[in-house]
Amino acid sequence: MSQAAGTQFTTYAAPRIRGAMVDALRRENPLSRPMAGHVARLKLGQDVLRARLGREATQDELAKELVLSDQRTAEIIGLRSLHVASLDAQADDLVAYLADESASPEDLAIQAMVTRELMRYLALLRPLDREILVRVFWWHQKHIEVAAALGISASRVSQRRSRALKRLRELIDADGWEAACYLRQAA
Repeated sequence: MSQAAGTQFTTYAAPRIRGAMVDALRRENPLSRPMAGHVARLKLGQDVLRARLGREATQDELAKELVLSDQRTAEIIGLRSLHVASLDAQADDLVAYLADESASPEDLAIQAMVTRELMRYLALLRPLDREILVRVFWWHQKHIEVAAALGISASRVSQRRSRALKRLRELIDADGWEAACYLRQAA
């Protein structure tokens, strides 16, 4: 592709970069494009009814607005709650769970056991990988902050983080199905 004289490179690159990002996000979506369209239409219908009624619409009102059956509307509402799960997201949920101060004594006991198990698995990682995971997931530092603190590049932090998460999964899975299920349920 040739550039016109005096035109900046970003004029040509920005749409391609944006397109590549949109494609990557679509690949991660568990819904097909038509189903994602139905979910978007449902959200728009909810927004319109909320503005018109001044409150959240009932499922019946939403079905009438969208000209759908109650069953189909319920199905689409169910699809809306689907999301891609990852170990990263589960780790963030676990951190929030461990920080909950309103937990019951039973929850506190489970928190302590989960924390102990995670620390046991983390101890099996290389020191730098363990440090990166702790900074990213427990301290919520960005890769660039971790890189500055450890004296390595942000891309190296990302590589080591990915490798450490893969190793952590392998360690948990090597302990057997029960250990993996226990940590996933607790998270």
